[in-house]
Amino acid sequence: MSKLLRDFCNVGTMRLIARALMGVRGLFIAVTLSPKDLVQYTALLLVVFYFSFLDFGILLMLERDLPHHAAKGNFDSYEILSSSAWMTFFILSFASTCLMTILVGATIAKDNFYLALMLGLYFLTDKVNRAFESNSKIGLRYQETGIALLILALVSLLLIWILLPRFGIMGVFLGSVIASVMSTSFLAAKKPLRFSWSIQWNTFFRHIQRALPLFAIFYSFEAFRFTPMTAIMMRYSADQIAPCIFAFRIVLLCFPFFPFLLQDMMKTRMFQQIAKDKTADRQLEFLVFPIKLYALASSLFCLALYWFIPWFIGRLAPVYHDSATGIAILSLTLLPLGIAQVCSDFLSSRLYQQTSFVFFAWLTGIVLQVILLIAMPSNAFVINRLVPFIYLGVTFLIYLFISCFVFGRVSNLRLRFMPLFVLAPLFILIIEVFVFAKWFRITPSPLLLPNVFFFLLSSFIFLIVWTLIHLADRNKRYITFSLSPVSFSRTVN
Repeated sequence: MSKLLRDFCNVGTMRLIARALMGVRGLFIAVTLSPKDLVQYTALLLVVFYFSFLDFGILLMLERDLPHHAAKGNFDSYEILSSSAWMTFFILSFASTCLMTILVGATIAKDNFYLALMLGLYFLTDKVNRAFESNSKIGLRYQETGIALLILALVSLLLIWILLPRFGIMGVFLGSVIASVMSTSFLAAKKPLRFSWSIQWNTFFRHIQRALPLFAIFYSFEAFRFTPMTAIMMRYSADQIAPCIFAFRIVLLCFPFFPFLLQDMMKTRMFQQIAKDKTADRQLEFLVFPIKLYALASSLFCLALYWFIPWFIGRLAPVYHDSATGIAILSLTLLPLGIAQVCSDFLSSRLYQQTSFVFFAWLTGIVLQVILLIAMPSNAFVINRLVPFIYLGVTFLIYLFISCFVFGRVSNLRLRFMPLFVLAPLFILIIEVFVFAKWFRITPSPLLLPNVFFFLLSSFIFLIVWTLIHLADRNKRYITFSLSPVSFSRTVN
């Protein structure tokens, strides 16, 4: 636990600063681009996302199997896998870059082929940077990974700040390319990638086959996040969906802080813990503390968004004033998505191998979203209000489906009720906001100081209520398990 806390502090000092800078970068892009350009920029990022499917999850397989071999002491297997799998990833990345550049140049950017070339260069440099970042995480070099992310965020923010007003979308990709090259150079100097430049085709396809289950899980989760934007872009005009796209873009900027921060901190260490300890109760006990901490932090962040986003939009992006409600609704998905993603990684470990179940769960969420979005009326007001509610409702269904499957099969009663208990901060937040708005007529103000005061007041009340619930839960556990000395001693240990 102390080592986990040290990792969290390393992430907090370096990576949180870096991700804050990336959030500022994303906000600058969102408020600077016109609504039409923002929709086009989002469409290009969706193209990048869907072409990322062509790496078939090789990095995910490496992040799962290499820590497993290291924990088991199978260093021969570690070297054999590492020497050939990295080359497989680079071959797939280069091939997908060429294919994407050609197709984008022939369709979306047929009047500006330089934009297609820049998009392809952005895609390739990002892939290489992710490979070196994964290499550092596999070696548990979290501080170096945080410094590299800080370089990426700071350099890209400065360059985009300079290039975006002059070159538009092209400037965004150019600044990102230069930042990725600098970040990759730092990681390569600290921990070079060692792999074989030659590979046999049977080994190449065997790596793809081994990575496919993780590929299905990861990209089904990613596709779940991007399904609403993809669906409404294919059906409605840019003018109709611009406020909704802006709301999704703002909430997606929060993902590096919460779902991905929790996953980055937990994934490799969780796979090592599963390899060391075969007892399901003890494996899940390892997840309890980070999940509770994440639930508390993400709920407070949602509360901050509720009070400050309307003021922010009014000051910097008044054209998107209809997006404030959508952002508040979409922010509520940060808690269930983060925990569901960690539970998905847990089930996809080499010990459990429940990849089919996880893939089916996320695929069900995608299909359900598509059905509801197709049935939705084509009215701009309805789009900007109803799409966030559809996404929120489906997210909670998938969260309950996956988390109850993980925690519902253990003998420890406290762990069985964990999926419901971690939702308590979110319910406290919703009830508190409702009471403020309906009983006291207090809602976010266009002025900053009243929002600061009521945010601090609501946060204080939130923390008091959460502390009381946590203490009551601890007392309840004591009474429940005091009748069984064996279970009680296991819980305390």
